[in-house]
Amino acid sequence: MANDTSWYLNRPEGKSGPHTWAEMQSLAAQGQITPQDWVWNPAAPRWVRAAQVPGLLAAPAARPAPSRTPLYLGIGCGVLGLAALCCLAVILLLPKSSPDTPSRTRLGTLSVDSSGGSFSADGLSLTVPPGSASESLELELFREDADPAAVEGSDFRSRGVVITGPLDRLQGPLQIGLSVPAEYLTSGDTVLVLEEEVISPSGGPAVNVRVLPTQADADSGQLVAVLESPGAGPVGFRSGAGVLASQARRPAPQPADAEPPTITIRAEDGWVYHGFVSNHFRVSYRGRVVNAEMVRRGVELLEEQRQLIEDHNFPFTGVTVTDVTLQPLKDKAGQFVPSRLGASSCTLQLANRFFYDEGFFTDQYSELQATVGHELLHLAQFIADPRWASTKAVSPLPTLWLDEATSTWFEAIAVGNPDYISPNAQENIRFFESPLFGAPLDQAQNHGYGASFFLRALAARYGDRWIAEIYNQLRAGTRSGTANEALYNALDQQGSSPGMEWVPFLETFFTTPYILSANFEGPPSDYAAVINAARTANGSDYTVSFTPNKKLNASSSTAPGTLLAGEPASLQANFQLGGLSAAALSLSFSEKDDTQAAFTQPSQVIIAVDAPADAGVLVYGLESLTGMYTSLAGAPFAYLSSRDPASQTGSQILVEDFGPDGSGSGLSQLLLIPFNSRSSLSDPTQTARITVQITFLGSLLPPPVVDDNPPAEEFPTEPPPADAPTAPPESSHVCQGMTVETLRSPLMHTSRCWLTCFGIGSGTPSDAEIQACIDANQ
Repeated sequence: MANDTSWYLNRPEGKSGPHTWAEMQSLAAQGQITPQDWVWNPAAPRWVRAAQVPGLLAAPAARPAPSRTPLYLGIGCGVLGLAALCCLAVILLLPKSSPDTPSRTRLGTLSVDSSGGSFSADGLSLTVPPGSASESLELELFREDADPAAVEGSDFRSRGVVITGPLDRLQGPLQIGLSVPAEYLTSGDTVLVLEEEVISPSGGPAVNVRVLPTQADADSGQLVAVLESPGAGPVGFRSGAGVLASQARRPAPQPADAEPPTITIRAEDGWVYHGFVSNHFRVSYRGRVVNAEMVRRGVELLEEQRQLIEDHNFPFTGVTVTDVTLQPLKDKAGQFVPSRLGASSCTLQLANRFFYDEGFFTDQYSELQATVGHELLHLAQFIADPRWASTKAVSPLPTLWLDEATSTWFEAIAVGNPDYISPNAQENIRFFESPLFGAPLDQAQNHGYGASFFLRALAARYGDRWIAEIYNQLRAGTRSGTANEALYNALDQQGSSPGMEWVPFLETFFTTPYILSANFEGPPSDYAAVINAARTANGSDYTVSFTPNKKLNASSSTAPGTLLAGEPASLQANFQLGGLSAAALSLSFSEKDDTQAAFTQPSQVIIAVDAPADAGVLVYGLESLTGMYTSLAGAPFAYLSSRDPASQTGSQILVEDFGPDGSGSGLSQLLLIPFNSRSSLSDPTQTARITVQITFLGSLLPPPVVDDNPPAEEFPTEPPPADAPTAPPESSHVCQGMTVETLRSPLMHTSRCWLTCFGIGSGTPSDAEIQACIDANQ
């Protein structure tokens, strides 16, 4: 075709031809042929756009690499914010009043060494048998001065005894005796209760409540209970299940000067717990309104969920029995409550409303399954990574989001329905806007709920049982102890990485979300722009513009254009993305009458991308007939990037067949997903600036002629006589309204005014030359 002498043009100024191939190239070099002009050759079955003819138009110049914005200011603000949150966490972890305040009276000190130790005063007795400590320890003892507040289901609550000190370093039992009035000593439902103020990954400050198996000692007038080996759990990496393979490389579970473990022991009546003990759980609750049969079935559910978790390679090594309390939780269905004393002292709390009657229990059984599975998996996570919850929440690269993402992902397994999606996940569907490894410190939990979609995609690829491998990395002692490194190492064993997984996940998440779950419709586009057309005063042209939504307005600029006059409308949007984060931009047509009237045939859009390494833009078109998205870019992962040589045209793509519904176009909407896939372990929160430039090249030309044999009167087979040359294109008025400043814009270099005077590829004209061109074509 390139050597054929019969080339024809169909442009806004009219049809011309035949031309030789050399003449066509010359016209193109002079700017007389634009990418949207129609071209035909007898060897071709139909008219095509000039941009589709190889070698006709010059390739677009490569865009310069973007400059990087210094991060010092952001880092400084982040450090200050982190320091503030750490201080807040320390405040939350402190007892409501320190031992030196008037609300507590000091009782004394219990000294413990290898021979054991004992203490007795003010109705309190403590005994530690020999061999329970390999070093000398001292526990401080205080009595609460004020009576505790009443709680539902209890008629008697004694003042508490506060025990503070290195309880986590005891390696043997601690026997506790507390004097109570005679009527409660023999009542049969008065027990000793342990309380510990903690930070729960399930929702901030909480009180760990454990009902201790209690006996009455009539001779001493005391209720007696045994706290089994409080220091045998994994906190502090002592004996038992928490011993890690690489202890020296792991961060300490809490700072050396942190507040020591503090517990409160009190006597309280109204608790029911006898008979609700299984191999691995002990369930207790206040009051008599709970249905005992529903509690029995709840214990069965707990055992089922524990077995499911173990079947998915999460072990409960070292934890034999877990205490579960049913409580009036008004704003949640349940929560996991960690303990500084170790995994064996962690508890689960479930809302007692599930257990009032069989009807409610049955109706809400799926929610109860999801809750038990979610919270019980937190215990398995604690065993693998026993750092204090506040440390995990406010560390520079928190692991708390991973705990919530994993537990939320597991809910579908817990209910036995792969299409189940947690309401928490649905409510945090925009998690992808924040860096996966740099979730906002005050939103790490909510961010994790949404990030369960990412784990769902990884589980679909590598299997449900593979997710536990992430926690195996934490258990084995990753150097930083962060979710970033654990996930990176687990994927590295699969020959992959978080960055490699991020791009195909985004494609699934936005364009085929039903792959993740039949019930999932995907996230909405946060950024959107609408193409509008308004008829001009002369009635023959339409002014085309982009109308961005409010969120896009903050980081975008638009330039209107006019159909037939050759000025392309343009939209430029800037996205500042962190490590492993993304955004979404939808481009569609307005439904106003002028827009529908203007676009009676398919149009064109040029999408140009300027992005650093490890970043790019996914480009999709929504098919008018099927309503399905189709990938439009050509790189290996179907994205455009100014740094990616595999893209079709470097950092630019021409999209054709685009128009509103009813125009006969193939694509009715474009979806662009700017993303950053940086997953560097050294700086995973580094941000990247991505610029997306959209140039609209709409046309009001009539539909092209597709006849293989054009009429002789229109396209003679013989060249016209020498005295009848083809009329040159009309050049008047093409620069009406133009100024030197507007023509300097790169967006105007394809306008009719610019091409009439200078053409494509010409040298940069002076201001005087531009003004002379404008004056000659006004």
